Amino acid sequence: TAWLTVGNDVMPSGNIEVKQFPGGTFAVTDAFGTDRIAPQWAALARWCQDRGYHIVDQPGLEEHFEILEDRPLHELRFRLYLPITG
Repeated sequence: TAWLTVGNDVMPSGNIEVKQFPGGTFAVTDAFGTDRIAPQWAALARWCQDRGYHIVDQPGLEEHFEILEDRPLHELRFRLYLPITG
């Protein structure tokens, strides 16, 4: 699932949906390279559990900092957002 921030005037079409995102509290870390995304998600979840945070039942988010065509996959930077409660 891909998420983009859009204005209130954007209307869905085809298989594209526009949803309101509730926000909340997130644990955040960066991953460098596509091969590091899954291990970083696992490490972030362990970090949260080790500190007594509870993972919320809503999607986590991956923020992409570069356009995929501009860099090799191992150089791409991602910020991972895991929804939590404390």
